Amino acid sequence: GQAGSAPFPGTAGTGQAIFFQAPLGFSTTAAIRTMSDLLNSCGYYVEYADTEALPEPFPSLPVRYRYRLMQALDSSENLLVYQSPKSADGLSGQTWVSGASAVPLAENVIYLLAWPRRSPADDPQGTALTDSGDFSYNSRENADADPQPVTAHQMPPVIQLTMVVLDEASAARICLSATPPEEVDSALKDLFETPGEDAFKQDLKTLQDRLAAANLSCQVFSAMIAIRESKME
Repeated sequence: GQAGSAPFPGTAGTGQAIFFQAPLGFSTTAAIRTMSDLLNSCGYYVEYADTEALPEPFPSLPVRYRYRLMQALDSSENLLVYQSPKSADGLSGQTWVSGASAVPLAENVIYLLAWPRRSPADDPQGTALTDSGDFSYNSRENADADPQPVTAHQMPPVIQLTMVVLDEASAARICLSATPPEEVDSALKDLFETPGEDAFKQDLKTLQDRLAAANLSCQVFSAMIAIRESKME
């Protein structure tokens, strides 16, 4: 499998993007839609935009700027990941999901962190999985090396997903133009740059404190997702 998690171009300040392949069976060709296990490229990221930037039928909504959690899903017949098997680029979305349409899943998500990590039981301090020393992950990175790194073509054992979500009253007060609000940009500045359990907890507290100081209410949602397909030791 191929997997990646990294800061997403065009969504600076809103966290990670995560891209992977999964047998979701999504196709735009009627003749093969009954094949439920077709492989798709899928991605999730946060963007700041108005409703006019959304695909049909969403532009019929009243025009308003918001942060949104987006899902990009590419049809099986447009699967591009194997066209450049030696490319290290798989995180920008331009390779894996270049033809995908993205739809909003939730509003007011100002930050998404996809933290690839070992099981907390095996690595309670949450050290970096790759040599990059940060939260990014690319299953293609150095995959041609001899010997291969343990991450080559492997899903991480666990992905910790964390979302920071404003309440609607706070979002309505500050999301007023095409420019992302300074209050959110300032609150997120210089946070979540280095993995580690202690650093993560401190950064999360700092973010909540900064938002509270700007009179913005938020909720934090976090979950550990075990990837059973991972063969990484």
